[in-house]
Amino acid sequence: MSAKNNCYGCSMTGIRRVAGFSRDCVIVLHSPTACGQIIREKDGYVLRNYMPGENVPVPIVTTNISGTGAIFGAQDQLEECLLQVIRSFAPRYIFVGSSCVVGVIGDDVAAVCDKVSRQFGLPIFAIPCCGFMNGGYEAGMKAAARFLIDAFITPGSLQQDEVILCGILDKNRNYEYEFIRDALASWNIKVNTIFPGYADIQQTKEMNRARAILLCGSYTKIASPYREIAIALGNKLSIPVISTPDPIGRSKSLDWLSTVGKQLAVDPGLIDTSVKALQQEFDKVLQQRGPYLKNKTAVLYLPALPKIPIHLDWLTELTALTSMNFQEMFVRDTDDLPTYASVEDVKQPLLQAGLSFCEESALDRADFIFTIRRNGNAPDNYIQLPYIHAPFGARGFRDFTELLFRCERNRFHKGYVRQ
Repeated sequence: MSAKNNCYGCSMTGIRRVAGFSRDCVIVLHSPTACGQIIREKDGYVLRNYMPGENVPVPIVTTNISGTGAIFGAQDQLEECLLQVIRSFAPRYIFVGSSCVVGVIGDDVAAVCDKVSRQFGLPIFAIPCCGFMNGGYEAGMKAAARFLIDAFITPGSLQQDEVILCGILDKNRNYEYEFIRDALASWNIKVNTIFPGYADIQQTKEMNRARAILLCGSYTKIASPYREIAIALGNKLSIPVISTPDPIGRSKSLDWLSTVGKQLAVDPGLIDTSVKALQQEFDKVLQQRGPYLKNKTAVLYLPALPKIPIHLDWLTELTALTSMNFQEMFVRDTDDLPTYASVEDVKQPLLQAGLSFCEESALDRADFIFTIRRNGNAPDNYIQLPYIHAPFGARGFRDFTELLFRCERNRFHKGYVRQ
């Protein structure tokens, strides 16, 4: 069984992340029906928000192992499923993931895949881990990405002004992707592709035109496999991997432009223009919303310890820039413990934010309550933090301050009516 870490989870979910929007792939899960449904729903938010016509989620088919198959083996069932997938979808390659059940009964998944692959001349990649066994989520993700790198990518010699993005989970309405895409465009650099997750076979083969890989999403709990995937890809293409703190908040966004621009050898004049333009965007937001938020008090409220580490330096920076008073946090003492990290790992970034612990009564006095779990009947001044998709760049900064402004105005008008 895999050790519990920041990427703890089922390896089949990791496979879906690698081929999530590839139009050339079908994912076959050699598993009971329930496993397939869980994998489909795991990234439900992403799947529900894809842009129709642009990025269609990869089909996921399960072999539906029954009680009989779990006892006597289900290799014939897998072979029949692969044949049906080839007839129905005509994929250009197939990923086959295995559940924990398969790891226990010992089906030779690789042998079945090899047989069908030779029969049809079609790449069928059997991921060498089973559910939560053999490394779990991270192992499934790295193995699937490595198969694509080895099978479809060759080093290129005519590198162009293109950059590969590695680590973008969902590019639809994604502040990080929009910030990076627009910054690169202002430097006349094109996004080659997003890998893994979005590239079809042709796009994968054309990645050898890129001259660098930009590692994104380092703030997330699944950054580790992406980093290893980026390094493997960089070694195959003989191009550098650029890793820098994510552009979350004002100072990190400005630093990102300077740091990445220099590493991409962008003309210093273009970098300076980008930095000044971004500064103006932030200043505009502060001029519009700062007066309404000045001297407002805020408290961080956690109904239990978070499941993952939450970094709030962007929030402390925002409150400082708007002259809000944000110094306290109340964490309710419960039996709930973090799922993907230790208690110490979760508490450390909270303490580093410079907040002191306070009594629950502070919630009644504060103008704003920042929380990670807002109930539907919570008062208007309870603000759910975008801690998973943090507010990157000036757009994220603007939208979050807009949320605070609407809350403040709403409370003001309600109070005026009552008077």
